Amino acid sequence: PCGAHPRRRAASRIRTQQPTRVRLGGRGPASVAWLGPGLLAVGGARRSLQVCDLRAPPSSSSGGGGAHASVYAHSDAVAGVRPSPRSHGGHALATFGTNPGEPVKVWDGRMLGA
Repeated sequence: PCGAHPRRRAASRIRTQQPTRVRLGGRGPASVAWLGPGLLAVGGARRSLQVCDLRAPPSSSSGGGGAHASVYAHSDAVAGVRPSPRSHGGHALATFGTNPGEPVKVWDGRMLGA
């Protein structure tokens, strides 16, 4: 319509979708990091590390987001997830836990759950 604000017209074309859900065994995330386009790493409060490909279609078995891989990463909560700044494609990442005696661990996201 004549005189309509251009931003309002553009906003009407935005599609909405349901949020992606990541299941972490009841205690929620302790840390998160973007690894690359569509790749999200989630460190769980109960020692799990999950890498989710948000570009993949939702999985009926996981009850939520797209394809993902999961491992038990540390003896306690995964306190931090950091992507490698030199990783092409977002595959290399490091994690550290809340247990002071446990080392920093380096992961290849392509090999998780393999």
